[in-house]
Amino acid sequence: MKFKLQGLEIADFMHPYEEEKKVIFSSLCTQAIIQNMNQLSISLMKPFVDGVYIKATAASHARIYRILYDVCEILDYRGKIPQICIAHNAANNISPCGCDDLFYITISDYTLERFDDDMMYYSLGNAVAMMKAGHVELATISAYFPSYLMLDIIKKPFMDYIHAADATSDRGGLLACQSFKAAAKCHLFELGLPVSEAEALICTEAQAVSYVGKYQECYKKSQRTMKNTVTKISALWNDTKYIEGAGNKMLCDLFNWYMNPGGYAAIMKKYGRR
Repeated sequence: MKFKLQGLEIADFMHPYEEEKKVIFSSLCTQAIIQNMNQLSISLMKPFVDGVYIKATAASHARIYRILYDVCEILDYRGKIPQICIAHNAANNISPCGCDDLFYITISDYTLERFDDDMMYYSLGNAVAMMKAGHVELATISAYFPSYLMLDIIKKPFMDYIHAADATSDRGGLLACQSFKAAAKCHLFELGLPVSEAEALICTEAQAVSYVGKYQECYKKSQRTMKNTVTKISALWNDTKYIEGAGNKMLCDLFNWYMNPGGYAAIMKKYGRR
């Protein structure tokens, strides 16, 4: 049984880096630009979603909708329930897109088949946290706004913000699934480790903490030894072209928040779990 976090606010688990980046979107001029960019992005998104994805219903995909409804309750999300769309591909992420009138969550059938329930809670919790925080419009811009030469300069602030906001939504995913093991398996899958291998490596919460702790040490060591021009250019390319933040960094960031007594545990205690 998962605890319902009634009264949960985004401010309770917002990543400090997101708060810092959010300032650039405070002006009315910027808001007008965002609306125009979002309208263009939606016009490019809809043919793609309608042409590639199949709209799932609660009758045709009872399991995924059951988890989605539960996630909305756990995170105290009171907005419109998103439309789940499924495509036949091997994409490894579950992504929200759209606008206030209609949110979509796009999922690959590969992910739907491979992820166990707790992993689905994490991934859908991540998406619902983005909706609860109002990140979806910016995520849609980041994903679908044209990316050519000078347009990347316009798009870059949105990408930077979404990468910061992604750390917040990762925390929302963990609050939804209430299992660091599931969260770690989802992140390792994004990093290229098959789910079957992650299941063999991580069977308990304690093993997840131990494995990711050692992984973080290796990551920090590689960061110290691989600071060169090629690495910097690759990081800049990733920040400009991909919605998701750097996988290693995101996993380590979530791990540190989970281990911090003032992080995940404090929120669970605040909202009912003793």
